[in-house]
Amino acid sequence: MHAIINQTHHRDHVSPELEHNIEHLTETLRKIHGYILEQSKKGKISRFLRSADDAAEVQQYNEELRHALDLFGVRLFPS
Repeated sequence: MHAIINQTHHRDHVSPELEHNIEHLTETLRKIHGYILEQSKKGKISRFLRSADDAAEVQQYNEELRHALDLFGVRLFPS
């Protein structure tokens, strides 16, 4: 988040590219938040029965978040 703040701090105007990247990150975080809320409403048995599907979905969200953060030069998990 510091990378985003540093790119926008003390600026009256941000570039269209930066604005697009911020919108992309925001949308990605909204999707992840919605998924987490959905999961929190499921019972243990339902989560157990769908665990393989959920693992694939979590992996997809991980990739989307990694891509969104890459636009800012931020690494999700250092190598």
